[in-house]
Amino acid sequence: MRLELAFIGGVAFATSPIALYIADSLKILRDFFLVLFFFSLGASFNLEMLGELFLPTSLLGYLLMVAKAVGISRLPTMGWGKTIYCDGSRSKAGSSK
Repeated sequence: MRLELAFIGGVAFATSPIALYIADSLKILRDFFLVLFFFSLGASFNLEMLGELFLPTSLLGYLLMVAKAVGISRLPTMGWGKTIYCDGSRSKAGSSK
């Protein structure tokens, strides 16, 4: 019950005009905790595992780059042979607009 009330209160507070002022005022605190988070993440990293993870991570990175390149090359036709333009009109692949 408390969690639901906290969520509703947070939503109501986020839509109020003072929320932008508070968010701007707390930006320094947010940045400080962000630095602490990444510092603790880096401090807990086990360097002995670096050798084990290098090959799988490199392979995964390469496969993702290839998949992205293939996906981008298919993007203009959306995979169905039709190009969708910004104004909403469509045309067959290979034909001019």
